[in-house]
Amino acid sequence: MSIKIWGALLLLAVISPLGSQPTIQEEESNEIAYASLPSAVRSAAETILGAGVLGSSHVELEVEDGITSYEVESRIDGRGFSLKFSEAGDLMEAERSIDFDDLPEAVRRELSAAFPSQSFAEVEQIERHFFELEFGADGREYEIRVSPAGRIQHLSREDPE
Repeated sequence: MSIKIWGALLLLAVISPLGSQPTIQEEESNEIAYASLPSAVRSAAETILGAGVLGSSHVELEVEDGITSYEVESRIDGRGFSLKFSEAGDLMEAERSIDFDDLPEAVRRELSAAFPSQSFAEVEQIERHFFELEFGADGREYEIRVSPAGRIQHLSREDPE
């Protein structure tokens, strides 16, 4: 069973006894033709992947919590590669398939200890992109993380000492 499935089962096991239902995010995904991509998204994808690769790519329009994004999935050198863009063509997330042996040694060691007899069916390296802003107000320091689609993902406040 994959780690994602175990994680979902663990989450349900923790939430269910509390008597509340987990919140399900609204997500809609539709396959679209490469030619249907907005020009900013197509240009950004071609810059990263190269125009020749994109013709054979799988493209999806996704709407999650009211945010529209485009995911371009392709294969480069036999490995899966996925890019997620905002409507404006800003890179939000990049995923690429890697071998277990390509993981950092500390990650391999931890996974081998936690799951000693497990053979992992899929290993991906995921990079999420965001903008971080810091400012001071009222004697406090603030930090904000905002997605390329304009959604505030994190806000923290540090009180003065």
